[in-house]
Amino acid sequence: MTDIFMTSHKPSKYTQFCMRSILETAVQPYSLTIISTNSSAAINKNIAINMCRSDTMILIDDDFMFSTMAWNKILIDTLDRFSDASIVGCRIVELNGLEGRARSSLPDNSVIDGVRILGGIMAIRKNSIRYDELYIESQCDDVDLLLQNVDAGYSVLCNTAVRAVHLKQSTANITEDHPNLVRAYEKWGKDRYLNWGRDKSKHLIVGD
Repeated sequence: MTDIFMTSHKPSKYTQFCMRSILETAVQPYSLTIISTNSSAAINKNIAINMCRSDTMILIDDDFMFSTMAWNKILIDTLDRFSDASIVGCRIVELNGLEGRARSSLPDNSVIDGVRILGGIMAIRKNSIRYDELYIESQCDDVDLLLQNVDAGYSVLCNTAVRAVHLKQSTANITEDHPNLVRAYEKWGKDRYLNWGRDKSKHLIVGD
C-alpha cells in the first residue's frame, strides 16, 4: 500500500482535476489523503509525513495532472531501486508547454541524480528530516527540504519516465524581499540556493 498525500493550501477547481487524474492513472494498492488546513504548505506537508504509515510515500500539490500510467508505482519502485535516495521527482511541464531550463535537456525514461527537481510531486523515503515551518504560505520550502536531504548524505533523483502537467501558472518568480527567499538565502547562501542542481555538467544518469 502506497500512501499518497495531496496537500491543498487553498482548494480550487484544480484540486478536483488533480484528484480525477490520480484516480485515472495511479495503480492500486494506494490510499489517497487530502490535507488542507489554514497553515502553510510546509506545515501541511509535515502533517502528511508524520501521518505516513510506511517507509515510503508520495507528496503532491493539488494542481497537477498526470500523463503517465502507473506513475505512483514508478516513483516508489525508483526509491526501492536506489537505497541511497530519499526523494524522487519527475518531469514537470507547465500548462503553456514550457519546462524549466535545468530539466528541458534531460533524457527521457531515465533516472538522473543531481537535478533540481520541482517539489510539487515527490516520492519520499521517510526519515527524520522535515519541512522548515518558518517558511510562510508557500515557495522555497521544497528546495529547502531537498538541500536538507543532500546535506544529510541522501541522493535526490529525477525519473523522467513520469510526466505531469502543472495546471496553474508558476508563482516561483517571487521578489528578492519575499520573507521566504530572504530566509532561504540566509540559511543556505544565495548562490547555493539559486544554483544547486542547475549545473548540467553535474547531472548523472544512474538508471533507466
